[in-house]
Amino acid sequence: MSSHRCLRLLCRLLVASIVLLTSMLGVAQEVSAGSGQRTASAEIAADFSIAWLEPQGINIVDLVGEVPEAYLKGATIASATGYGIVTYESGARNGDVVTVTARAATRFNDHGDWNATVFGCLGQPAYSDQMGSVSPATTMRALEQGRDVTREIQWMRYVPAGKRQPTVNPRQSEGGAGYRYSETQSLLSTFTSDGQLVLPANMGCSLIIPSKNYPVLTLVFTARAPQVVDVQVLSSEKITFKSYLGPGNAGYLNSLRDQLYGAGYPNRADNFTIHPPDGADYFFVNYPAMPADPYTETLVNPMDNVGRPSSGTYRSVLAPGLSVDHVNSMGLPLNGHWQDIDQADGTWLRHSSDSWQVASPEYFLPPGVPYDPCMTHGGCSGELLRRVYSTSASMQVVYLAVAHIDGVLERLPVQMVGSGYSAQAVAASTASAAAVPAAPKPYRLFLPSTNQTVPVKPPEDTSGCSQNGGCGWFTSDGRMVDYIPLP
Repeated sequence: MSSHRCLRLLCRLLVASIVLLTSMLGVAQEVSAGSGQRTASAEIAADFSIAWLEPQGINIVDLVGEVPEAYLKGATIASATGYGIVTYESGARNGDVVTVTARAATRFNDHGDWNATVFGCLGQPAYSDQMGSVSPATTMRALEQGRDVTREIQWMRYVPAGKRQPTVNPRQSEGGAGYRYSETQSLLSTFTSDGQLVLPANMGCSLIIPSKNYPVLTLVFTARAPQVVDVQVLSSEKITFKSYLGPGNAGYLNSLRDQLYGAGYPNRADNFTIHPPDGADYFFVNYPAMPADPYTETLVNPMDNVGRPSSGTYRSVLAPGLSVDHVNSMGLPLNGHWQDIDQADGTWLRHSSDSWQVASPEYFLPPGVPYDPCMTHGGCSGELLRRVYSTSASMQVVYLAVAHIDGVLERLPVQMVGSGYSAQAVAASTASAAAVPAAPKPYRLFLPSTNQTVPVKPPEDTSGCSQNGGCGWFTSDGRMVDYIPLP
């Protein structure tokens, strides 16, 4: 973990806190002035003629009912610095209706004269070079220890879904511009007649309950999402990993890192060889949360959130280096990786089809060892330091065969932007571009097996696909649900 990568998170949080506060004040002024309520309905246009899109991970909504619950339970399905994590608990598909029950480990945003509980939803935002994931439109209930607190969600911000290209590049994102895709302003919440929160399709959101500090919420989402992919689990493997120790800014765990060094513990960063079976074209990494948040900081009490669970970066190991950061669990293509911006920058990030290893989450504190104030202020016992360094945790890599359903999706080139990308320049150069013509109707072959039927996906037409990443299959609301690698 590089030092400036950690500093990006601190920068992101500071900007988010300032924007959140000023937006709240702006909404309050607008309503008090009698100009009417602003509700969560406005979309942000950034179409640029849809000549290409960035790749995404398959969202949890498209996996529920396809992937057995045992592989999904406990997965961190959304994560953002300053807003906490959303962890999958259970779900079901009944025809076109998908329900997801999740646990939100929230963040308390304290500005003195204004404070709030802030948390996310099912979309994953794309910060810096991270890959995002679009959630379809949902309704949601929020429960605090069994009590319905949905109507206490007064405001929301979200990254609108759709077939959108980034509005800023990763370096601009790190430098204070926020996510690569522009967010709405803070909007007053809207509700269904029976009191559920209305959430538009999104690539991440932050939901705001003012004047309350709810560390944990149960969230129940309902989506009307017709099935667009067939997903089959082919195999899985468990990986045992330990905490990361190495260079970089560890935030509020800097003291812990220094104490480990002082006790003689050497650097460590675990990579693990993966073993995808024949027929697998996607994988899903389910890994536990880190029992601390080293980077979330608020103005009044900076350490309010340090003891709350958070996610961390895992990456694919490529021949030339490491992939972009992944900070949540989602379906990822086995043959579609883009290299970390710190290692291969340009207008487009370098694409790679091959990966044989996964780098474990970059956690300074391992799951299973609770946060202790000595990890920030010093004075940890030798026994606690030994536990931090020696404790193991398990993550599971699930190998999937994904086949899209014909007739409801659009095939588009995919590529990931680097620091040389300019939204305005790309918009001007692609104003007359058109989407890639649809490939011939896909088909599936099935080979008999003693214990399961394994779909064999034939090579798809790659004409017109990007040399920087191939093609993806997209829904009308902008979810990428299948990937076409370059030959």
